Amino acid sequence: MKFPAKNFNGFTLLEVLIVMSILGALSVLFVGNFPSAQRRAKDVQRKSDLKQYNLALREFAGTHQGLYPGATSSIPAVSYCTAACYVGLCDYLGISSCPKDAKDGTNVCYSNRQCRYFYQSNNCNGGTACASSFVLRERLEGEDGWFIYCSNGQTGIVPETTDFNTSPGICPI
Repeated sequence: MKFPAKNFNGFTLLEVLIVMSILGALSVLFVGNFPSAQRRAKDVQRKSDLKQYNLALREFAGTHQGLYPGATSSIPAVSYCTAACYVGLCDYLGISSCPKDAKDGTNVCYSNRQCRYFYQSNNCNGGTACASSFVLRERLEGEDGWFIYCSNGQTGIVPETTDFNTSPGICPI
């Protein structure tokens, strides 16, 4: 006796379960790496923003006999008010739309430190064109220390403990 062949147009329960477990394992791998990828992307944006500030400072110096805005104390790049108001680098440069860290002033950068772009120069204060060197800096979310841009063209990471006030505007690299 011959049985008629059955025509199956679907998957067995076992096949569906195997595919679901493989997809689940792959999603765990990708979702697990997502936060670190986001931190790296934000750090790339921060480095790009510092480069834009560097270019704006070079343009400023080009129209002010090679001198940069004076600020021997660390000032934020973008002015802000908390208990007191702080004039920012953008005010000195005369730029109204400067890049601001997406997490500006919040404790999310490395070791729960505040994220904020800072500028410091040598020789003078008040934002007038009187400084011969500067340092731009920002903490990154994924690395310990400060990422800096110097007026001499050097960039890199310096330790968190670097004291910028002992030699303002001088590149610590």
